[in-house]
Amino acid sequence: RLRAWDSIAVPLWAKKQNCAIQLGYPCSSLSLMSQHPEIPVASKGTGKNTTLEYRQFNSIELSSNTQPLNTWSNLIEDLKEILINQQPEVIITPHPLLDSHSDHQHATFAIVQACLELGLTPIFLCYANHYHQTDQYPFGLENTDVTLPPYFSDLPLSDKIFSLELSTQDKLDKVIALTLMHDLNRPIKFKKILRRTLQRIIGRSSYPYGQDEYF
Repeated sequence: RLRAWDSIAVPLWAKKQNCAIQLGYPCSSLSLMSQHPEIPVASKGTGKNTTLEYRQFNSIELSSNTQPLNTWSNLIEDLKEILINQQPEVIITPHPLLDSHSDHQHATFAIVQACLELGLTPIFLCYANHYHQTDQYPFGLENTDVTLPPYFSDLPLSDKIFSLELSTQDKLDKVIALTLMHDLNRPIKFKKILRRTLQRIIGRSSYPYGQDEYF
């Protein structure tokens, strides 16, 4: 519930009032939902198979609120409803090859499927989190360009790199936005503490901001 609130409240820091919509589909479940589109999938955290509780902060009503089940079919219909209402020219979504999180990958698959079913052809800008001193792709220092891996797919996704240089104020605003997210302020697990200690021993620098990799 708190993460649902953050998803609506944090965008206000960027002065995006009344634009955010929380769909409320459960974490770590999109892959399973996609395999059985009509079967509701229960949240691993709450055991509930409905989304309505997490939509209570939305300023926009969705048609599926009448039958808010955690199904892939409902997710696609929600996205199609939003696409019809908003008519976006550009969609920003995680890159399914560069982002290792299954939910992020399937969120992109879902929005692409919704666009294809509606016959929409927006421009897709696909991003990846470039973690500080990551041991996974993309490699390299933060604030630098990285190459894209080979791409063998028919999905209408990005085939070029665009890097936007942020001002110091924009970077600070991003840090504050991350600080406002409660799940990024949880205590660091011992495994991460040990890993970072070993990294410093071999000469890697510490994080410039908060303790979580997102900072």
